Amino acid sequence: MMSKKRARSPPAPLDPHAYAKSHPILDRKSTFIAIYSPTIPASTLAAIPEFAPASHRVAAWRLPSKQATITFSKKPASTSLYETGHDDDGEKWAGGKLEKVLAEERMAGSIIVARWYGGEMLGPARFQWIEQCARESLIRWRRGERGEVENREPGSAKKTAPVQDTRSKEVLVLELKERDDNIVALRGLLAEKKAKLAGDAVGSSQSPAKVVDYRGMEVARLLALDKARDATVAFILKELDRVEQKQREEDELDAAFEIAAQQEEEKAAEKTNERAFAEMERIMEEEDLMRQADEAERIERELEATEKASKPD
Repeated sequence: MMSKKRARSPPAPLDPHAYAKSHPILDRKSTFIAIYSPTIPASTLAAIPEFAPASHRVAAWRLPSKQATITFSKKPASTSLYETGHDDDGEKWAGGKLEKVLAEERMAGSIIVARWYGGEMLGPARFQWIEQCARESLIRWRRGERGEVENREPGSAKKTAPVQDTRSKEVLVLELKERDDNIVALRGLLAEKKAKLAGDAVGSSQSPAKVVDYRGMEVARLLALDKARDATVAFILKELDRVEQKQREEDELDAAFEIAAQQEEEKAAEKTNERAFAEMERIMEEEDLMRQADEAERIERELEATEKASKPD
């Protein structure tokens, strides 16, 4: 008698102190809910029973890397490296936007945004709600608000006001100083790549970040500068992508020329070999003809000698 397969046990409930959830956002019958944790893997967050019927479970993660930090300045590095990634789960480009939210909020961990599709296309608005509920879960964690929230069942939410940035002035000052160092490093990297692309010598000098008195500024001004620095970083990264793409195209072109030259060399070598073989065959044929002529002459002489020997004196 065959034994029955044991039913798979349901996943263990999450520790309510290890995650934070957002309120649901409802737009045209589509519902969005985010969950964030600094310690629970994205795969575990995505597997919670509540998210099982969701149409999409978009994931992103930003985890501290074990690699050493690379810095372009002589002072100790103030930045950390992170291993990042995302999974769109069918919602194209959404995972990258979640990954960007984690980076902008300087948060390490994993985040999931579940979407229940309501039957109507939302267009770009869906990215606004994905980012908004993601930020709310991060801010709730920062505030110490753990676990579930009230009225979180799909369909019970309404569009909410944009989430306010609650970072303290001290945090903003530290982040802006770190961002300035990052911008200097990125500009140095961009200059190196542009010089390499142009075939110029790469300079080793690196100007330090300009010292700015952020502590003497109001929080509103710091927030505005934070957005401006974000725009600067985005622009430099876009330029890096453009230069790297141009470098890849040139490398591919160089590789194509190299392959073509190699093929021409191979063809030339093949023709040389063919000519050499033809010359060798000609010489061998001539030598064979000469041997045949020598053999015929030898036989003729032997016949003459035999005839002379057979004649009576």
